[in-house]
Amino acid sequence: MTPASLASRIDSVRLFRRGALVRRIAPIPTFEREVERVRIVDLPLCLDDTTVRLESLHPSVSLFDVSVALDAAERVAADGSSDERELESKVREDATLRAKLAAIEAAIGAVEAMVVHGRPPGPEGEPPKETDVDAPLSLLAFRRERSETLTNDKRTIEAQLARLTDERRILSERIARSRGSVLPKPDELRKSVVVTLRTRGTSSEPGSIALDYFVPVAQWAPAYVLRTNSRERRASLELRAVVAQGSGEDWRDVALSLSTAEIMRHHELPELTSLRIGRAQPSPKKRAWRPMPFDPAELFADFERELGPPVKPVSAVEAAAAPADEPVAALAEADAVTAIPPPMQALARPVPVGAAPGLPSFARAPVPHPASAPPGFGGMAMGGAMPMNAPMAAAPQSRAQLAEAEDSGVLRSKGGRDLKARLGKAMKRESAASFADELLADVGAADIELEIDRRFLSYELLRMPPPEQQRGKLRLASTDEQYLELSSTIDVRFAAQIRKVVELSMRRTTARTKPLPSRHVEPEPVGGFDYVHTCASRVDVPSDGAFHSIPITTIESTLQLRHVVVPTESADVFRFVEIDNPIDAPLLRGPCDVYFDREFLLTIDLATIAPRGRIRAGLGVDQSVKCARNTHFSESTSGLMGGSLALKHTIKIELVNHRPDTVDVEVQERVPFVPEREDDIKVEIAAVQPPWQKLEPPLGSPPIKGAHAWRVNVEPSAKMDLAVTYVVKLPSKFELAGGNRRD
Repeated sequence: MTPASLASRIDSVRLFRRGALVRRIAPIPTFEREVERVRIVDLPLCLDDTTVRLESLHPSVSLFDVSVALDAAERVAADGSSDERELESKVREDATLRAKLAAIEAAIGAVEAMVVHGRPPGPEGEPPKETDVDAPLSLLAFRRERSETLTNDKRTIEAQLARLTDERRILSERIARSRGSVLPKPDELRKSVVVTLRTRGTSSEPGSIALDYFVPVAQWAPAYVLRTNSRERRASLELRAVVAQGSGEDWRDVALSLSTAEIMRHHELPELTSLRIGRAQPSPKKRAWRPMPFDPAELFADFERELGPPVKPVSAVEAAAAPADEPVAALAEADAVTAIPPPMQALARPVPVGAAPGLPSFARAPVPHPASAPPGFGGMAMGGAMPMNAPMAAAPQSRAQLAEAEDSGVLRSKGGRDLKARLGKAMKRESAASFADELLADVGAADIELEIDRRFLSYELLRMPPPEQQRGKLRLASTDEQYLELSSTIDVRFAAQIRKVVELSMRRTTARTKPLPSRHVEPEPVGGFDYVHTCASRVDVPSDGAFHSIPITTIESTLQLRHVVVPTESADVFRFVEIDNPIDAPLLRGPCDVYFDREFLLTIDLATIAPRGRIRAGLGVDQSVKCARNTHFSESTSGLMGGSLALKHTIKIELVNHRPDTVDVEVQERVPFVPEREDDIKVEIAAVQPPWQKLEPPLGSPPIKGAHAWRVNVEPSAKMDLAVTYVVKLPSKFELAGGNRRD
């Protein structure tokens, strides 16, 4: 029975550093049966089958037996019945138009058959009779008008017939693809999830199914927009993200969340073992979940008895012509053996009771007792249960007796050596299974541990071949076989080509991914922790592989507009803003578009900001604030006979504010410092106006020796002077490298 198709919609998407986890919601219809098989259709081809997860959002419905199938897009869009009905209507419309065309062609023929008779000839020698010309002219005008009308109608119907022919061809191809008689194109393939629903009791409440799966063709990068209002001292930071996805399905009206984590990462799971106190003991061996049958061939005994090929009876003539048993014949031909010793008698197989001598028996070899099977192999027989004439002795005993016979001198003659060779061939051919058992027993099969492939633990992927092909051996079904087993729209004749079509489609899908835009960087964890940003509203992301700017949220905060200048390096006064990060998630590194008082100013690269941290963004040079730096130098001696030299430096800085509001300016200045282990040179700060403080370096940066800073407020249209005087003292017999003047 074909599973019922369920339509679904994308409800939410969790976008990781690479790839996205998509959640779909499919409503559960009302079923009459307790167990129902359904198919969730129209899923992207690039989804990872191993990540498919289903959850029942209804308390009375449970889910089990989940599989992924491959379908064609036309079958997913409709189950084919609508296309067939549309094709039937097109065929009827075509027949109607052709009937109209035939009637129009007949009417055109009738109009063309109209003949206008001329003036009848009069008697000879007399003038022609008067004739009314209005009637012929009217007939000619009617024929012309009617012919033009019918010709136009014919052209219209012919155009409609041509259009209908194309539509019928398209519908026929679509129906053929939906029925699987045509190989689908790469862009027509879709995946679907087949699941079994089990309903417990009755409930009138509507329910739904949540389907989660992972698509690899998606990525994102953070971006920001900073809008400042200098008058109100307010700022808004808009968190955005550039998102690109080429999964083959558009994300329409979805709840989007963005994560810095990697969805797939290899980790070795630890195995917690118990600690034993006392004498060391060997760890217990792992046992299989179910004991294997001793002889798998016996599982097919009923099949061979009822459905197996019939055994051809052997006539008495054929039995007489049949060769005797090879070991027995070899014993009869041995000229050096007059009496068969006991060790050799065990090698000759006895004739079954009730069978004529030399007649082959069709009875099966009796199954050995399970105790003789080597432990550790679950009692599995190494060879198949082939028809034998009679039961054989155990191979280990036969070989031991053969060695005993050789030691006793029975096989030392020419006939004995030939007998030994023929017996060896017979043993190789007829005692392969017993010899394998002997070999395993000799090497210690009890100590052999079987390592089972973990793929065989996926029981839903195991297949049992037919009895005619490798019966009794489970094998893993390939991905193509799994897809075609559940597909209702693809013919099994295309099993060989479907893998190429899927690979081509996957390559096209992967090629849609483009590199990140300029200045954007991939999201990274902060301090070893991953974070998630959730969009405040639902968004749309088309599946075109291009990057789209998506709003996440907006942060409102107070604004602190500050200025900083380093007169030693440049007279330009730079302005920057400081705002607080009020959220518990970090602001990742990325580009930031800055708007100052509703005007776009520039784009900056925002560094990573910790949760509840402080954002500092530079706005460039403020031309409304001016700075000038002037220096004065004097040199003097002091002490007995001028033994000490004093180098006096005076630095004067002038700030002018041309803005209409008060500005906060930080002036950074640096004075010389004395290196370590230098006792003859001293630097003394004589005067500072106004007072300054040591410059604190940014977090994580080394301290700057001799760096100080003024933090002043300059009123509108006002001027402020800053000054510092420092003296460098050194012995008069020395001078500073590069000159005594430092500024």
